[in-house]
Order: sequence, then structure tokens, then C-alpha cells
Amino acid sequence: PKQIIVLPNKLNVYFRNVSRNFYELQNVEKIRFGFIGAVRYPNTIVRFAEVVGKYFPQYEFTFWGTGIGINEAMIRCETYNNVKFEGAFRNPEDLETIYSNIDINIVCYDTTYFNVTIAEPNKLYESIFFGKPMVVSANTFLATKVKEWGIGFAANCSTDIYIKEFISSLGVEQINRCIKNCAKIQKEELIDSTTILIEKIV
Repeated sequence: PKQIIVLPNKLNVYFRNVSRNFYELQNVEKIRFGFIGAVRYPNTIVRFAEVVGKYFPQYEFTFWGTGIGINEAMIRCETYNNVKFEGAFRNPEDLETIYSNIDINIVCYDTTYFNVTIAEPNKLYESIFFGKPMVVSANTFLATKVKEWGIGFAANCSTDIYIKEFISSLGVEQINRCIKNCAKIQKEELIDSTTILIEKIV
């Protein structure tokens, strides 16, 4: 209907003045995974961190942010030296620094929540902007976007076995292909535009 306006959850206009840099991996001997935002989804996000801690000591997983699930995450991961917690951050001011310290953005939200299956989180646009491949939950709207644009991976992150198999399958070529595809998407396509909103309203 004409009275409904749909606008993607894009980046703050702050990012118009932020430069984009893209760094390809040389190998997969060390991969830095990261979760950025309110810590939740113990069955997928925290589980992913646990699997990295338990089975992949050569890799890192870092949480940036707090949230209702932070205490559980810290308890479940306290014995793993390669799982770190950086605490609260300023959004958007700190995002450039944060993204420069990860290689892959973990956005595999729990699909037992219906909203997760249809959501388009702004992490999609952040990841593309900073050239960081995403890991998202399979069978979601977000997974469709990620696969269509070739900017990350759709995986079942609800069990240790699936996560372990996924991480073991990662190769430098497929990761770098995602980075290159992120770079192909222009900055203007990733940032909120008040002009578009005004045009739609008028």
C-alpha cells in the first residue's frame, strides 16, 4: 500500500566521513571472530564463542558490548583464554576501531525467535561498510541477503558439532572473496538517506 514506507536499517550519517579500508587475510592460521552489540542468544552466539574457546585455541572470539546475556557468557567462557570481553562501547564512534580488530562478524542470532527470521539488522550494513564477512543463521531473511551479495556465510549455529564443522571448513579464498564483494558495494548504498525518506513521503 502507498501509505506504508519501508526503509532499510542502514548506517548513521556519521559514516559519511569515515573512510573504508579493506584487508584480505593472508591465511587462516589465526582468525579473529567478534560479536558487537547487546550480548544475548546463549544458544547460538555464546555457543559459537564456546566452540572457538574449546576447539580452536589458535583463533580468538571477542565480545564488544554488554546486555542481559553478558554474565552467562562470561561464566561459560571463563576458562578459555582466547575468548575476551571488551565491555561497553560508544556507537557509532568506536565502531571503526572495533571492526579493525575482527576478521569475521558473528551475527548468528537464535532462529527460535520469529523476529530473527525476518529481521534485517544494521550489522548487515556495518559489516559491508568495514569489509568484514558475516556468519548468520541459515534459513533467515538475513541469510538470503548475505548469500545474494556474497558477503558472508549462512550456518546452523545451534549445536557444537555444526559450529565446529563450519569453522573447520573456512578457507582464506572464500573469506577474501566475501571481503572483495563488500568492497564492491558503494558507501552511498549503506548509509541512511533523509532525501529518500522525504521523496517517499512527498
